Amino acid sequence: MSDVFLDVADAMSPEERAMFLDKVVRGNPSLVGAKVADVLDMLVDHDAYLDVVELMYEAHRGDTDRPSLISVAVCAMAGTYGKVNTTWERVHSLITKTRPPNI
Repeated sequence: MSDVFLDVADAMSPEERAMFLDKVVRGNPSLVGAKVADVLDMLVDHDAYLDVVELMYEAHRGDTDRPSLISVAVCAMAGTYGKVNTTWERVHSLITKTRPPNI
């Protein structure tokens, strides 16, 4: 698993992580006991929320120095708050809370 998934999971508040797992596990009971980073990896791998990911990436890839985080942050926020409540402000806030990449 890439550090990107761990970075985004760590950037989520404890309340967001709990809400995310509750909503995702409710829809897929086989994920009981999974960690947030593992679920994010699975969601990105299966192109979850692809319509929102593509819109956010096209509109905002120049608004962050870490555009690779957009898809993971969108999955985190859409899983937590729902697709219609996944705004750039929420996604960007989560991206800015991640630790900078190793240089």
